[in-house]
Amino acid sequence: MTDAGLAGPASTDRRYTNADYIACYENLEHWAPVAESLGFDTMWMN
Repeated sequence: MTDAGLAGPASTDRRYTNADYIACYENLEHWAPVAESLGFDTMWMN
C-alpha cells in the first residue's frame, strides 16, 4: 500500500471500487478459518 499511513490521503478522501470490496471480503473468508483455529473469534474492519 503505497498510500498508507499519515503521508497518504485523508481517510475521507479515499475511494475504493466494488472490485476492491469484493477482494477484501474474499480475503476475510480465506483468513477467517485461520484466525478461528488460532482462537480468535472476531475480525474488526476499520
